[in-house]
Amino acid sequence: MNAHPNFPCLVQAFFTERLVQQRRASAETIAGYRDCFRLFLRFAAQRLRKSPSNLSLDDLNAPFIGEFLDHLESERSNGARTRNTRLAAIHSFFRYVSFQEPSCAELCQRVLVRVQGNSEVGSCAIRGLGQGLRVPVRPLGRSGGCVDLGRKWRRVRLGEGRCRAAACAACCPTLGGP
Repeated sequence: MNAHPNFPCLVQAFFTERLVQQRRASAETIAGYRDCFRLFLRFAAQRLRKSPSNLSLDDLNAPFIGEFLDHLESERSNGARTRNTRLAAIHSFFRYVSFQEPSCAELCQRVLVRVQGNSEVGSCAIRGLGQGLRVPVRPLGRSGGCVDLGRKWRRVRLGEGRCRAAACAACCPTLGGP
C-alpha cells in the first residue's frame, strides 16, 4: 500500500486551491503551469507506462524530474529559460505538497534541492535545514558557490569541510544581483 496521498488529488488541489484561491494567479500563469503539467504527465505516462491517474508521488522523484528536464532540452529543443520555467512550476507544486502532506516532506525536499543546471561543483551541508541537509552548489569564484533554497539563493564558502552561508547578491535579484 502506498504511504503517500493520492497524486491526482494533490494536482487538482494545487490548481484549484493554491493557484486560484490562495495565490490568485493570473490566467496566463495558470495556463503556463497547466502546460508544464501536461508535458510532465505525458512524459511520465510514456516513461513509466502508467496513466496520470495511476501515478504516485513516489514515481516522481528528483532523478525522474531530472530526466524530464533533460527531455525538454534534448528532445523538445527547449532553451534554459523554458526549462527553468517548467522547473519553477514543478518546484511550486512540491512546495505546496510539502505543506499539505508532511509525510511527503523528505521526497519534496529532495525535489526542491534539485540542481538548476549542469554547473554543480559540489555539495554543502547547511545546518538548520533538516539534519545537515546536503545541497548542490552553483560555482561562484574559486572557493565558493551559491545554493538554491527555494526562492532564496545563499552564498557559501567551501573549504576545510565547513560551509558558511550568507545572502548572495550575485544570484538573488532582490538583493541587487542579476
